Amino acid sequence: MADQSGKRDLRTGKVVTSAMRGDETPEDRRSIRLWVDDVRLPPSDDYRWVMTAEDALQVMLTEDVSSVSLDCDLDLRQTDRGTWVSVQANDGIWLVKKMIEHDLLPPRIRHIHVHSQNPEGGPIMKQMLYAAIRKKRGGG
Repeated sequence: MADQSGKRDLRTGKVVTSAMRGDETPEDRRSIRLWVDDVRLPPSDDYRWVMTAEDALQVMLTEDVSSVSLDCDLDLRQTDRGTWVSVQANDGIWLVKKMIEHDLLPPRIRHIHVHSQNPEGGPIMKQMLYAAIRKKRGGG
């Protein structure tokens, strides 16, 4: 696993370093760990990074994804000049709705994490996921 020192989170300016969770199985390492964020770099080279909700959904529908980490705000795009602009785009809440609609929940995707710092959107995404997983497990 390559060290990520030197890569910086574009929002915070902090150096992103490599880290691996200890609860993974060998199957998890063969499948995709998906990082969904329009600006922040993934925590390690182990992740496939997508910047839009649509791209994330496509990967989850067509490939073996064991882990996904989600941001809520997915509306920033970098221009050819290197500046960032906000565009109208589907967000993490839209993506969670699609994940529920397509049953992209455990056990199909073993680990789902919301890393969003949005004080409203992040908790909404978590509540939606918890409710869907609880319902799927028969907990109403």
